[in-house]
Amino acid sequence: MRGVLAIAFVLLLLGASPAFAVARSTITCAASVTSNLSTVPAIRDLKPSVLPVLDYNAEPDTREFKHVTRLQDVAVGLYVYRVDEATAHMRLFEYGEERHPALLADTPLSASLTELSFRPPGGDDMVTAYCYW
Repeated sequence: MRGVLAIAFVLLLLGASPAFAVARSTITCAASVTSNLSTVPAIRDLKPSVLPVLDYNAEPDTREFKHVTRLQDVAVGLYVYRVDEATAHMRLFEYGEERHPALLADTPLSASLTELSFRPPGGDDMVTAYCYW
């Protein structure tokens, strides 16, 4: 009987892990930039940042997203937002002084590590972001 209860408890914890992550107010994210994909690729890792988990429709303020890189004159940033009580997403976006954030790539957070990549069409550089808790 104890074995069955232990298994049920572990399954409950595993099923609750995404909701636990969404309940957090911050998450750690890092990124890497791969350049020269068509010739000799070179990877540059960026330091991790602790980011707030924003509300669904919030536009990230300067300190609420990670400045990642520029790809073909496009400034690329990363932020995390909460969709509902059980779901959060990470988003790579284009930002600038005169425009609202433009979506480049988006994916739901899952497990303890989520990866998201973006490469502009015809581009020779790619950014890959990682969020974990």
